[in-house]
Amino acid sequence: MIKGINPDIFVEHLRNNSKHKNNIHIFLDTLKKDNTKIFISLFMLIKTEYLLRTEYKVSKNKIIEILICLLETKDVVIDDEGTLEDALRLWKYEDQEFLDYLILAKNFRCGGGPIASL
Repeated sequence: MIKGINPDIFVEHLRNNSKHKNNIHIFLDTLKKDNTKIFISLFMLIKTEYLLRTEYKVSKNKIIEILICLLETKDVVIDDEGTLEDALRLWKYEDQEFLDYLILAKNFRCGGGPIASL
């Protein structure tokens, strides 16, 4: 069985348990039963990053740490994991928004070339 995560609940848990070093694992473990896997879509990641950055003023480095932790967590299935990895690599050293790098990474993974912008 696969379960999804509501980004609002996930971010609220992160905020309420920020003192616990393994708070992401604690949260995900409460969702898992038996052989359940947790599915995380790119849309969930976009909203999670947005909420952490805008509502809770979490630093970019901390957000990257959280997203990497999700990538490394057993029994978590991330929609297009390679796109997320590429986007994080690009975003880590640049100043644009995470969503911009996610779009760029997805474009290149789908065989696209440079993206036109205004």
